[in-house]
Amino acid sequence: DLTVGGFIDLIGQHGQLDPSTVYGYASRFRRVVSGIRSIKMGGADKFSGGSIRSRWRQAVDSTLLNSITPEKVSTWRDVYVGRHPSGSEARTHCEHTVNGILRNARALFAKRVMKRVLAKCSDLALPAPLPFEGVEFIPERESDYFYTSEVDAKQLIDDAFKELTGN
Repeated sequence: DLTVGGFIDLIGQHGQLDPSTVYGYASRFRRVVSGIRSIKMGGADKFSGGSIRSRWRQAVDSTLLNSITPEKVSTWRDVYVGRHPSGSEARTHCEHTVNGILRNARALFAKRVMKRVLAKCSDLALPAPLPFEGVEFIPERESDYFYTSEVDAKQLIDDAFKELTGN
């Protein structure tokens, strides 16, 4: 009966990841779980602002890990992106956002991380399939998010060399 919170705690203890990395990955995973379970809270119920876990986090962390399936994650992804009309700028932003969330959340289940955790907790029963197994990203189209350099590096170096040598 491994819960989302219990799983995240195990990753934090045995996954050999930097605590800030675990925090980032865990927050994205909790976001997916809360979307799947329709856990919607705001204000102090979501962010208590102290060391006491908020009601939102308690609700998310008490979710059984085996209830988060790849099918539910895929449905959440599609609903999350489907809020915006296809081809709109908002949709493009949302596609990039959801892919980032999925990448981060999925990293909690990376093979190297799971190997480290299972080495310390050999009797740990993980769900099969894991929550992000087979979940595909939304194809990302070219957009303003992809940097394209308009600088000719070779010409810049040649000009700098000429200026510095006086030629």
